[in-house]
Amino acid sequence: MIPKKPFDTYKWRWLSVQPTESLLKPPIFLGVLRALERCQGLPPSDQAIYNELEVVEKETHSPVKLARDKDRNLFRNSGQYWKGTGLLAPSHGKIELTSLGRKVAAGRVTQGEFAAIMVLQTVLPNPQTYTSIELKKWRDAGLQIKPLSLILQILENLGELSSLQSAYLTPNELIKIVIPLAGVKKHSKAIAQILLDVRNGKVNTAGWPDCAPEANDRRLAREFLLFLSNYGVCQYVSKKSEYEGRYYLDELFDVNAIASHTNASIFTSDKEANEVITAVRNSPLPSIIERQRTVLSVLSRTGQPKFRKQVLNLSNNQCLFTR
Repeated sequence: MIPKKPFDTYKWRWLSVQPTESLLKPPIFLGVLRALERCQGLPPSDQAIYNELEVVEKETHSPVKLARDKDRNLFRNSGQYWKGTGLLAPSHGKIELTSLGRKVAAGRVTQGEFAAIMVLQTVLPNPQTYTSIELKKWRDAGLQIKPLSLILQILENLGELSSLQSAYLTPNELIKIVIPLAGVKKHSKAIAQILLDVRNGKVNTAGWPDCAPEANDRRLAREFLLFLSNYGVCQYVSKKSEYEGRYYLDELFDVNAIASHTNASIFTSDKEANEVITAVRNSPLPSIIERQRTVLSVLSRTGQPKFRKQVLNLSNNQCLFTR
């Protein structure tokens, strides 16, 4: 079956229409957030913000200019990176962090917890970055996708269906295979099987729709994988082309760990954002992400993922000694 676009402009776009990939690197992203926290109540063009961003730029060796002049302020084009992640409130002429933003800036939400929140809360279409026209198209198609969660589920399914060595995804596979199939609401396991079939030459994707037709579309799609890599959820193995680079899981984990345990939203209110934080802390996902961040050399053993799941099921996902 050749998948069809659910509507003419269907594509994956998370944050900014003008992607600046280095802004997603934790030292820069979180450094800017802390600078904003110290400048709350000030207009974005204030000299104090320029001074704070200049410090972040120097300390992180940022490849992009953070401390721009008043006419080309960082937040004029790139503020969506912080608004779209629920950390910066919609602009009303002054810098204002959300409750979640203040907690992350103060270190009361760890990097692993923040990554887990993004995995569970990132939704397409993003209500903070999509226009009302785009939102309506998604709504009319009955389509809502959690892209980071879906990617992790696919990686887990790839490992289960084949091996840990197969639990990777390239940007080209994301763009050419995953995004079109997600548009027709294919389940993660079905997408994983099709990916394996494409890799083995059993499925030809010629004639499949192009869901990244415009200049920045491929970069916008790749940002989902970059986020997972930057926050240590996936390990990146480079190839000759950046779109053939592989984003791996270091180990497999139960897909249920990626299931959201709350219907609350970080975009709705401070109360709901706090509910999301509590739900994430009571889930296994932050510890899984922290474990993925630890670079380990593990000898893959035949049947290990299946054996691990059986052990976890028998122990009801609890430590046998401390419960």
